[in-house]
Amino acid sequence: MASGINSTLRQVGTATGIAALGAIFTAHLRNTVSHRLAATPLAAHAHAIAAGIGGPQASGVRPGLTTAARQVVATAARAGFADSLNTILLIGAAVAAVASLTLIRGRDFAAESAAPGTDATHLTVAEPVASSPLL
Repeated sequence: MASGINSTLRQVGTATGIAALGAIFTAHLRNTVSHRLAATPLAAHAHAIAAGIGGPQASGVRPGLTTAARQVVATAARAGFADSLNTILLIGAAVAAVASLTLIRGRDFAAESAAPGTDATHLTVAEPVASSPLL
């Protein structure tokens, strides 16, 4: 029963983590593309183009754009993708680091001490028991 609960919680945690990182990725991608396009002749359409990237159509290209404008949008989209990927990878690394430091128990690494009243440097080994002739 505990194995089933563990599997269920692992799946829920994975799905939640992917959804959260995906939302962060998409928001960061749109923000980066919008900022990069703001300094170009496409500034008037920057928010509309950025909204199309990562959306249902996922093209981000508006009808009527010239080839040069499409290249500007593609360059901004590639830069936004790389920047967004870096962001979610850093978030994932930070979460993993915090989780590992939080979940490591000190007693898992404690050295075992000798029983009270014994000297750990002079342990004696018991003599082996005589074997039975039947074995």
